[in-house]
Amino acid sequence: GRVRRRRPGRRRRIVGSGSLYSNYVHNLSAVTLAFATGECGSENWGGIPGATFASVNVTALSNAGLPYVVSTGGAAGSFTCGSTSGMAAFLSRYYTPQMLGVDFDIEGGQSQAQINALVAAAAYGQSLHPSLRFSFTLATLAASDGSYGGVNSLGDMVVKAVKANPSLTNYTINLMVMDYGAAGPSIEMARLLRENYWLPFTRSD
Repeated sequence: GRVRRRRPGRRRRIVGSGSLYSNYVHNLSAVTLAFATGECGSENWGGIPGATFASVNVTALSNAGLPYVVSTGGAAGSFTCGSTSGMAAFLSRYYTPQMLGVDFDIEGGQSQAQINALVAAAAYGQSLHPSLRFSFTLATLAASDGSYGGVNSLGDMVVKAVKANPSLTNYTINLMVMDYGAAGPSIEMARLLRENYWLPFTRSD
C-alpha cells in the first residue's frame, strides 16, 4: 500500500492575515516577547539584532493593536543595562502605545553592581514612559517538607535594590513558583515577600 507522510506541524503567526489573533483567538489580551539578552541598546534575541527583531515583530503587533510585554534575560541568558542612554535606546526600539511594560527575568549572571544599574535604568525608563510597568521575575526556594525559603540570594539582591531606589514606583516582583492549590506556594511566597521585605501583596504577581 501507499505510505502517506504526515505533514509537519504548521507554525501560525500571532498577528497578520490568517493569524492566531485575527482568525482564532480574538480575545487575546496580550503577548510576551522573550527573551532579549546582552546589554541594553545592543541587545539581541537568540542572535538576532534587536533592531531587526523589533522591525518585524513590534511593528506587526502595534499595527494589529495587540498589547505586549518585552521580556529580558531568562534561564539561558542575562540582560544588563549600565547606562540611562542604553535604556533610552532600548525603549525607543520597542515602545509603541501597545507596549505594557518590561519584564526582567533574572536567573543568573549578574553582579550586585549590575543589578543596581539595571534598577536605576528601569527608574529612568519609567521617567520616560510613566505608563509602563517594570517587573522583576525571580526564582524562589522551597524545601521538601513543604516549607518555603523565599527568594534566592540573587533575588534578595534584586528586591533590596528595588526597595533602595525610591524613583522606581511602577513595579512588581514576579515570583516563579508552582502552585497546586488555593493555599499553595504562590500565596506563601507572597506572604514571605511581604514579611521579609515589607512589600505589600500589590507588589507581587
